Amino acid sequence: MFCCILACLLVLGVYLPFLAIGGLCAGTGAFLICGSGMAAEIAFVLSVLASSGLLGAGAYSVDGWLFGRRRVIIASARRPKQ
Repeated sequence: MFCCILACLLVLGVYLPFLAIGGLCAGTGAFLICGSGMAAEIAFVLSVLASSGLLGAGAYSVDGWLFGRRRVIIASARRPKQ
């Protein structure tokens, strides 16, 4: 039941970084329980969760709609006048 709710929220993009952390914890627990029998499948799921958590949901997700787009402006380093 928990996995179905987690999957639906991930698809909608609701609080994606927090859900990705929860999914990583659940996937790590599944890896420890299942052992090496499903290591490739669990490693793939963990890598997808990690990448989606780091990249974010994007502008067309529920998070993008709730919190708005973010713009990162990096100021150029100014050299002191001599």
